[in-house]
Amino acid sequence: MSRLEGKIAIVTGAGDGIGKGIARRFARDGATVVVAELNEDAGAKTATELDELGRPGLFLRTDVGKKDDVLNMVGTTLERFGRIDGLVNNAITVTPEVPLHLKTDEMLEATLNVGLWGVWWAMQAVREPMKAQGGGRIINFYSVDADNGNWLHGDYNAAKAGVGALTRTAGMQWAADGILVNAVSPIAASAHFKK
Repeated sequence: MSRLEGKIAIVTGAGDGIGKGIARRFARDGATVVVAELNEDAGAKTATELDELGRPGLFLRTDVGKKDDVLNMVGTTLERFGRIDGLVNNAITVTPEVPLHLKTDEMLEATLNVGLWGVWWAMQAVREPMKAQGGGRIINFYSVDADNGNWLHGDYNAAKAGVGALTRTAGMQWAADGILVNAVSPIAASAHFKK
């Protein structure tokens, strides 16, 4: 039996990149994955690929920067499958790479809505269902950039710092309900490393 057989997981930003990779890995391990993605073509494609792996993939068009979309994502998953075993908060938005003093209120708002508020809304929405079923797993995406102040991502760094704090706090407070909350901080080569 696969280790995630019978589990239901939501992965935000699963239309491409790391989110898509996670969705595919979960499906190969037996999970049914809800592909929560803003880009309809990318989200539908990922869901189709999960179907081809032999696991049902449900695409839900979701803008995690909007609370109603996040609540609908969780509500629809519960209506369809009756439970949520895992939530991966992967979605993020990226604004133009400019120094902090050139970041605008609009840039900060867009990044915080997706990168922090979206995480908060999703965590809050799955907590009670997970508690009622005896537990669950939440994985939030963090970044070492929040610690280092790296690159030209001041708004991104601020959002990730908030995610780190939410993760630590929920991890301590929700463990008694069987909800394990962790953060992962992937590192990949980027254009910043090119000479």
